[in-house]
Amino acid sequence: MNRFKYFKITFFSTGAGIITFSIVKGLLDINLGNKKAIGELVLKSVFTGVLVGAFLGLLNMYFKLLPNDNKKKDE
Repeated sequence: MNRFKYFKITFFSTGAGIITFSIVKGLLDINLGNKKAIGELVLKSVFTGVLVGAFLGLLNMYFKLLPNDNKKKDE
């Protein structure tokens, strides 16, 4: 298994979670009539999610950690 799989798993799951959380939390805090504020919120959320996801993905490539499957293997 190559290291790119470790990066993809961490990048997509972490990035999507951070982007979604930031957008939902921000929409609860700002005035929804201000389109500029909503645009800035979305851009900040995407930038933060991609940056943190990439950083954690690179760390995961180095340490090679995968989520547990919790499936019993038939032996």
